[in-house]
Amino acid sequence: MKISVDVDTASWLELPRFDEGAPEASTWEDDVVEGMKKAWRGALDASSEHFVREALRHGLRRVSDDDSVTLQYWPDASIVNAIVHIVASPFAPGEERMLQPLADMPYVTEPVAVAFETDALGVGIEARYLTTVGETSTIRAGGVNYLFQNDYGFVAIGVDATLPSLIGILLDPLREIVRNIRVVDDIETNWNFATISDSDLSPRGEDWSSESLKPV
Repeated sequence: MKISVDVDTASWLELPRFDEGAPEASTWEDDVVEGMKKAWRGALDASSEHFVREALRHGLRRVSDDDSVTLQYWPDASIVNAIVHIVASPFAPGEERMLQPLADMPYVTEPVAVAFETDALGVGIEARYLTTVGETSTIRAGGVNYLFQNDYGFVAIGVDATLPSLIGILLDPLREIVRNIRVVDDIETNWNFATISDSDLSPRGEDWSSESLKPV
């Protein structure tokens, strides 16, 4: 199951998958940095280049074998960035549909889940959340995930938890990314429009009591 997605290359960078230690990774990094220097018109100087390169390497380490596409969002000429994972897959035999696109982690408040519709994928769920960094830390991190699924398979989009302010900047551009995702190799037309029910918008389909919503 393959997808296509259109991105604005002024802010989005598609992260390739390299074998560990592959020389191609260094060439790719050099090319990206040179492109940033031209695009950022002097904002990427020698003192900040080190941090940009570290961010690019971190992005490559975050590419998962399960990802259909991995993107890195660079909103402006700075080292601030976010990693976005897009996964598309048919369900394995006997595998059940998922609930909400929320991981098992502590949440500061109840996540917000709303219906999100696109012309190509159908109706899915957008889940926005606020969590903490570290078991005892008071540092807050925000995230947003999407899930579209039918009886055949799913398309899931997830942002690595990052600064809440960055999620606010990222949200509208990410929604455009999600709206542009297409399933492109579905010869047997197994991918029908995704649908949800009212119960799907109840967080994880459960009551957010003390066990479901962990105190922080």
